[in-house]
Order: sequence, then structure tokens, then C-alpha cells
Amino acid sequence: MIKYTIEQKVAFIKKLELYKLENNLSYPKLAKLLKCHSVAVKNWESGKSMPKTQACYQIEKLLLNFTPTLHLENLDGDYIQKCVDETKARLQKK
Repeated sequence: MIKYTIEQKVAFIKKLELYKLENNLSYPKLAKLLKCHSVAVKNWESGKSMPKTQACYQIEKLLLNFTPTLHLENLDGDYIQKCVDETKARLQKK
């Protein structure tokens, strides 16, 4: 079975945010592409929850050929690690 790390999940979410922005997608439209509920997508972006394995797989498929043209954030390892740390802290507060 495929297992995604929290680092991979955070990277997917950050790239998904860029994908949504560049393609001018609403939460419902993006959720339809990912075969999930729009509330789930909002929760991922806000750090309230993390995508499950099936959702990660759908995100990975959607982003397979996506190359961001906007560089709103530097998606390097340091930035992703900072996001991972923030997400872990938020999830532990629950």
C-alpha cells in the first residue's frame, strides 16, 4: 500500500494551492477534479486536516504535469519544512 509522509502531503497542498490559483478554480470545482468534498480541500489548505491516501493519490495525478508559472512562494525544502512544522503544531492542538 502507498504511504505518504507529512512532508509529501504538505508539498502536495502547497502545489495544489498554486494549481487552484493559476487555473482560477473554486473549491467546488477543484474538489470535483479530486473526487472529494470542497470542505476537505478548504481544511487541507487551512491546515485543519491532511489529505488521506486516496486524496493524495488524486492530487498527485492532477499535479503530474503541472509546472507553476507563478512563483508566489519558494517551494524549496526549507519552506516545505516550515509548513510541515506549522501543520504538525496545528494538528497537535486538536
